[in-house]
Amino acid sequence: HISQNDHQKAIEVIKRTLPMPLSIGRVCPAFCESECRRSLVDEPIAIRQLKRHAADADLAAHEAYVPEKKPAKHRKIAVVGSGPGGLTAGYYLSNEGYDVTVFESMPKAGGWLRYGIPEYRLPKDILDKEIELMCRNGMQVETNKKLGVDFTLSQLSEDYDAVCLAVGASQAVEMNY
Repeated sequence: HISQNDHQKAIEVIKRTLPMPLSIGRVCPAFCESECRRSLVDEPIAIRQLKRHAADADLAAHEAYVPEKKPAKHRKIAVVGSGPGGLTAGYYLSNEGYDVTVFESMPKAGGWLRYGIPEYRLPKDILDKEIELMCRNGMQVETNKKLGVDFTLSQLSEDYDAVCLAVGASQAVEMNY
């Protein structure tokens, strides 16, 4: 679709399996490209750059692509953690018609994408725009909400039909040598 300049269709296809192409297109190490079978013919496909190009074109479009939301399922799901895993879970679940609330302990959503990757590699305004796009089908993000401090797993289990734990690894664990 990119070769036909149909970026709308390209981003629609990309977001079926990758909900964060703006961010991932900037930080992915592209290990798959060194093993790309296309290199047997000529050269590997630059898949990371192609996905980033389509995502950048979509962002620049008058109206960025948002998938059609399926009918409401009237079920509430809590996601703990707003790193790539938590945001991805929330994105796909909200698109499927679930009411999703993502809880994040830090002041802003994004997890390691925000707090572990330098600005020159992933501009935070790009990450903010991507998270905003991901929330357009109803996913809610609540920041400064820490599991075990502001709420418990038992409380979430009572208040929600399902809970997804995507807490990541933002703090180092001391090793005993």
